[in-house]
Amino acid sequence: MRKLICEKCMEIFQRAEPEACSSCGDDCYDFSNNNEFLLSKAPEVIARRKTIGLDGLVGGLNSVIINTG
Repeated sequence: MRKLICEKCMEIFQRAEPEACSSCGDDCYDFSNNNEFLLSKAPEVIARRKTIGLDGLVGGLNSVIINTG
């Protein structure tokens, strides 16, 4: 079984093959390591961050390292 995520409602499913989302009917994508899906969402996320004022809050910070243990 693969872990799939709906692009529209972000619901996660455990299925063998991609199908339409049972909640909203939109397409489901492979959840793990899908760079194409993440890159397609980047412009939307950047626009949303600008709209709510999160853009530029950290100055010239280019990256953050988070260590967990």
